[in-house]
Amino acid sequence: MNLRPDPEAGKGIPMTRPPLKPILRCAAVLLMLGAGPGVGARAAAAPASDPSGSRELTLKNGARLLLVPDPRAAAVSVAVWIEAGVKYERPGINGISHLAEHLSARGIATGGEREVRRRIEAVGGTTASFTTADFTCFTHSVPRAALELVLRLEVGRFSARPTQAMLDQDRAVAREMNRARERLNPLEHPLQHLYATAFVTHPYRWPVLGSDEDLARITLKDCEEFLRARYTPDQTFITVVGDFDPDEALGFIRRHLGPIERRAGGRPPPSIREAKDGGGRRRVVTGDLPVPVLVVGWRVPAGADATDAA
Repeated sequence: MNLRPDPEAGKGIPMTRPPLKPILRCAAVLLMLGAGPGVGARAAAAPASDPSGSRELTLKNGARLLLVPDPRAAAVSVAVWIEAGVKYERPGINGISHLAEHLSARGIATGGEREVRRRIEAVGGTTASFTTADFTCFTHSVPRAALELVLRLEVGRFSARPTQAMLDQDRAVAREMNRARERLNPLEHPLQHLYATAFVTHPYRWPVLGSDEDLARITLKDCEEFLRARYTPDQTFITVVGDFDPDEALGFIRRHLGPIERRAGGRPPPSIREAKDGGGRRRVVTGDLPVPVLVVGWRVPAGADATDAA
């Protein structure tokens, strides 16, 4: 489940803080015979860093960095956070953030994500990516010696120039992923209906991975404009944590990312004020699940302490 920030609480999220601020607490109850006790989910707390070793800085092109060396670690983890998510989309292109997640890998290698994964695994590392309502993240854990390789590869996303053939291939992958999620997760549709009911005007009402109808009609021009507007250094936050030398890492980042200029096309998310709640909202949907499902959500202020939210 994606926890999304309150759209009325401010424009954007300081990327040096935990990026997800909950506005809806959701409880899903599967009413089935013989079901055991429910399992609660708790947001993972950010690990405390050593103030004497961590560094936080901004490059001239606007890219923000957080370097947290940890000599106890057996590897180094690199995460590249891009300000690209549902709240940056517009009607008719819902799902373009998720599609851009796949297409951006074409700037690294023509083979896309499969080739990126092959290169990372070849040095003994692991890789993953995901899109939320507010950002897209690309993360890699590799041996210390492969740090520069990861940074050099990731910089390629800023120069992605997909072709129609690439779009058609990655679009098919994205649409199949959505269908697979719906088959495997009985709460996929109920949660989508929850957000569609909770938000009347804000883009948070749209499914994070997009609708099949919109994914089918997104054009190559739409993708080119989105990548040019969102995949820029000044809308990027990079974290490096684990076994590495901060001076060496900073040198790698300046060498590969520093020369890339910020673009004027990047825009903040549209300022959309959600209608004030006039009481509870309820929606009943007839689906094809073999059991009834109840999904409940309620607002909490952005920045509310997780321990006080309930």
